[in-house]
Amino acid sequence: MEKEKLFKFNERIKILKMKEKITILADSGLNRDYINFFNKSYDAQFIEFRDIISGKHDHVDLLLFTGGADITPSYYGENRGMYTGNNPARDKTDMFMFNYLKKVPKVGICRGSQLLTVASGGKLIQNVNGHLGNHLITVGKKDYEITSTHHQMLFPYALPSADFKIIAHSKEKRSNTYTNGDDEEMVLSEEFVEPEIVLYPKSKSLAIQGHPEFLRCPDKTVEFCLNTIKSFVKEYS
Repeated sequence: MEKEKLFKFNERIKILKMKEKITILADSGLNRDYINFFNKSYDAQFIEFRDIISGKHDHVDLLLFTGGADITPSYYGENRGMYTGNNPARDKTDMFMFNYLKKVPKVGICRGSQLLTVASGGKLIQNVNGHLGNHLITVGKKDYEITSTHHQMLFPYALPSADFKIIAHSKEKRSNTYTNGDDEEMVLSEEFVEPEIVLYPKSKSLAIQGHPEFLRCPDKTVEFCLNTIKSFVKEYS
């Protein structure tokens, strides 16, 4: 029994040594869920924005935007709809971070994905339904179950098609309402799919609408999201 425990311990040490080191600058929404999520794949060091401004750190591998309130609609040229609850102070800081570190790869989760979409020139659908809880997303010919908690939706379609790539979309259209800042139903094309993971190459941004960091997100999906992030960071560093 003791030998078996020692073997498992040694194997764990071996796995940890194989993890790549990464320095992640995260916004104010950072919590233990995100830290645990990234440490499944990386040997991650998390730092604060003030450490960059003060000169305590001079290198960042990844800029992380996390969950929270809706993005202020004026950033994408709309009024504030009746269901939109925003945090202007956080938006200002996060937009400054985005522009201050333009050359650094950026990952956004939930609210963070919406911020990256807006900062990259896209828009948001201000209110949808059907996206609370676990549901299937499609990546090519594969399906993954992801956890969602959002009432707004990425709308990269406001950009030229060359400026974004939809990596994953909802397997089915889950919402029966898509309203804008005037609380009016949007007119969507027949080709419209509900975006779940979107790449914005020009701004080096990867937007993940769901929550792969949540404990109830299946391991298969967690692994897929981490592998996608790793490939993204390597390509855009």
